[in-house]
Amino acid sequence: MAKDMKESTLQMNVRRLAAAMGWSVWCWWNSQKSPPGFPDLVLVHPGQGRIMFRELKRSGSNGRITAAQKACMAALTAVGMDVAVWRPEDWLDGTIEAALTAPEKA
Repeated sequence: MAKDMKESTLQMNVRRLAAAMGWSVWCWWNSQKSPPGFPDLVLVHPGQGRIMFRELKRSGSNGRITAAQKACMAALTAVGMDVAVWRPEDWLDGTIEAALTAPEKA
């Protein structure tokens, strides 16, 4: 169930799927010495010409976004970056896979 999935499991799932789809994924294992609020993952796909910043959270009230995270996401969005929060339900309903899939050419 989505509410039982740990953030670490979600991150492992996302990283594996992204790598299989040609994305490079960067994350910070220990952010204690970094400025607070930066998203958990930076995903880059040179072939698609895309970069995404993703914050991963658990379902429910344990997965709250902090003020520092909101500020960082707002700053990245203000300069045109693709920023979002992914939760376990996004994994289960296909939202994450859809986001990682190459956009169709017009």
